[in-house]
Amino acid sequence: MAHPASISCLRAFIIPLSFLFVYFFVYFIHKFLHTKLI
Repeated sequence: MAHPASISCLRAFIIPLSFLFVYFFVYFIHKFLHTKLI
């Protein structure tokens, strides 16, 4: 079992990373659709 401290630390690192990933994903999809339509 992992320690609760390491889990919270890992979560504190993964959550902003996932937000960043979603942001870039939406950005690239938007850019791709923009170039496709125009």
